[in-house]
Amino acid sequence: MSQFESNAHPLWPVDFEAKIPGKFLQTDYKILKAALEEACPNLYRYNSQEETEAFFNSQLCALEDSLRYLDFIGVLAKTFNFMACGHSAWSHHPDFYAYRDTGLYLFPFDISLEEHKLFIKQNYSADPFFKAGTEIRKINGIDVQEHLKQLKAHTYKDGQAAPNNTVDVAASFRNAFANFISQTEVYQVEGFQEKPFNISVQGIQKRRLASLKSSGIKKAKPAKLLQFSYLDSSMATYRITWFRNEGIAARAQNFNHFTDSVFMVLQEKPVDTLVIDLRGNVGGWTANGAKLLSYLITEEQSYIDQVQFKKLANYSFEPIISHYPGISDTMEFKEQDGLWEWLNYPSLRIKPAELHFEGEVIILIDEMTRSAAGIFSAVANKSIQPLFIGAENASAQGGQGGMIMGITLPCTGVPVYFSTAKYTVKVGPELRERGIQSDYPNLEAWLSRYPQSALAHLKK
Repeated sequence: MSQFESNAHPLWPVDFEAKIPGKFLQTDYKILKAALEEACPNLYRYNSQEETEAFFNSQLCALEDSLRYLDFIGVLAKTFNFMACGHSAWSHHPDFYAYRDTGLYLFPFDISLEEHKLFIKQNYSADPFFKAGTEIRKINGIDVQEHLKQLKAHTYKDGQAAPNNTVDVAASFRNAFANFISQTEVYQVEGFQEKPFNISVQGIQKRRLASLKSSGIKKAKPAKLLQFSYLDSSMATYRITWFRNEGIAARAQNFNHFTDSVFMVLQEKPVDTLVIDLRGNVGGWTANGAKLLSYLITEEQSYIDQVQFKKLANYSFEPIISHYPGISDTMEFKEQDGLWEWLNYPSLRIKPAELHFEGEVIILIDEMTRSAAGIFSAVANKSIQPLFIGAENASAQGGQGGMIMGITLPCTGVPVYFSTAKYTVKVGPELRERGIQSDYPNLEAWLSRYPQSALAHLKK
């Protein structure tokens, strides 16, 4: 039997409580390492081959003994964090979610992070003492800064962009705490009160699930992803929540047509300043970013300098591939220095659009401005030098991964994903690994210059 025939492996389905023999964990980790070496051109993007080899060897040593499922997940999470490719990641075994919802004692609060401090956002416990906005300083006797440091080493990372990673850590805190730190029936929580409080979480998860099922609350229909507002002759705003065409079309919109109409309005009713709002835009089609920038430039220029692949077909791990990156016969390639360059990638160069915008450009960003939205921000930064407002985005300016491949590790059944394409944007070496450093990191500070009530929607 081939080592890749995962559905016949004796460890499927995984017992999430039992320890998994080290030989199976090491087999899966070696397969992941081999797949990355064979197909991922971003494996050594931020760390040398020697540093990467040393890291993988250290993790293999950590897998010598039998470990529980979540311990193995921790090793995978640290591995992808080390790689720092924002398009490479792991997800849980598909059966884990039902186990988590009924078998794990999760931390009883959703939290928010503000200036490195942790606050309760929502209380799922039966103790009304813990109000929203209460600061938490220690959990189980350990300072929250130590917990945050540990969680950051296991979460999303793209280069060295947005190093504090507050958005991902805050959004996944309850699950990440259970995955990578601990789960216990009683959590000890300490804030400003004189003594720590012990909170029993038995039944909390079940009560929360039952409450959600019985609430009858329907999920609100998502708003339009493209929104344009002409405020007055001084300012207009164009909010782009996603660059992915499939998502835009699902809201009965078309990016090309909508963007054309925006700049037609700006020709007919000129404004001094155009605010392009990319907060929360996690990416999508690079061609949409290229089209948007074409309205803001006056000369033809490079958009993405290079798109490269390590391999195009005939992978040694074919039997465990769950998702292909989508190589087609229309794509033209040239092999050079061991990599395949995509010669006719549609967003390599852009020409100025006829409807050129002449005024000042301001771009709003945050930690969720990533992937194609991050590429647009980086290229705009070097070509038109707009004013940037908001937190550093979590997308390295020097380029991105992309064209995602998925495999299922044969022993544990854990799905992992990694980029097979390397997108390069030429920026200075000091900018390559970081996100955009804003002119005004705080939106409120910038908005204080514009007291008009018409700008209130930008605070949302």
